[in-house]
Amino acid sequence: SRQLGEYLLQNVGTRFYMVGSDYIWPWEADRVMSEMLDNRSGSVVGERYLKLDAKRKAFDTLVRDIKKQSPDAIFCNFVGESITHFYQAYAEAGLDSKTMPIASLTTSETDIQAMGNAAGKGHYTAATYFQSVDNPVNKTAVSRYQDRYGASELTNMCWDSAYFQVHVLANAIRNSGSEDREVLCRSILGMELDAPQGRVRIDPD
Repeated sequence: SRQLGEYLLQNVGTRFYMVGSDYIWPWEADRVMSEMLDNRSGSVVGERYLKLDAKRKAFDTLVRDIKKQSPDAIFCNFVGESITHFYQAYAEAGLDSKTMPIASLTTSETDIQAMGNAAGKGHYTAATYFQSVDNPVNKTAVSRYQDRYGASELTNMCWDSAYFQVHVLANAIRNSGSEDREVLCRSILGMELDAPQGRVRIDPD
């Protein structure tokens, strides 16, 4: 979130409205972003969390409050179907990504496919992976995935994480000759792999 925060503070503005699903990860991401704003004379003009199964009407209410507060940017940590609900409510309220963009650590290509390109246009996402990453491992992995599931199927950061984690585990089993949990945990430490996102390494610390 720090890289995204730095970009927004340098290029968008200093008044943020924090939104997200109501559980630990969005709370913590918002805490980190709030500290960054405090250190840079920025401000949080609103902060709202909605249940994981929140209905569409709740997002319309939230967007009305965001419009009223008029932040420079919206830091969004919704997950699942809530992402689509939020971006669509934003678009239907007539808000403009040029003057009040949504910035997210969770919105991916598959979310944009679900919400429609028009609803996702002009907003920001920071992630470890995008399908457009230009390296041979990604091109091969995406090609094999689409051969199996269809050319219109998109990959995203969750897909990349699942892909490389399974390969790391398989390598740990091969290297250690064991399926014992504690042996595997030790074997994984320091392991490296060329993943679709690029080279990843499991930090021993």
